[in-house]
Amino acid sequence: MNGNKFENFDDIDSHILKILTSDPRAPYSDIAEELKEAGYKMSSEGIRYRVSKLMEATTAFFSSIRTI
Repeated sequence: MNGNKFENFDDIDSHILKILTSDPRAPYSDIAEELKEAGYKMSSEGIRYRVSKLMEATTAFFSSIRTI
């Protein structure tokens, strides 16, 4: 492993981030529905897991934004 936390970042993660960028408080069920419309089948629990992993991978990034 090369230490790159984004090595498993995929199109679904990208879609999730786009949705959360436009509505940070979007319910996981709404995100799942938008992903379904984009051709991806994910449950609300699957979305929750992905958001959790994205937050873990981007903690340093979000922390640095707060200090600007």
